[in-house]
Amino acid sequence: MNHIGGKKHTCPLCSGSVFQRKCKFFNADRSLTRYALRCGYVQEKRAKNLSMEHGVFHIKGWDVNGKHVWESFDRLKEARAFLARR
Repeated sequence: MNHIGGKKHTCPLCSGSVFQRKCKFFNADRSLTRYALRCGYVQEKRAKNLSMEHGVFHIKGWDVNGKHVWESFDRLKEARAFLARR
């Protein structure tokens, strides 16, 4: 801990050690923040990509059977839940 009370972590986009609560790109679990997704960054997990276009969150990729997947969500929480379970 530091004098501000935030935990330190290393963020590759913030170039070095920064306070976790000040990092605009990564959450504590190393997933991309809403800000990073709005800026055009894409999160990859299990052969699928999470991105944001025009205020809509998209999951694109391939499932375990080789079938193409493309789902769209209005809420980031729903998109992350879909990404985690598939």
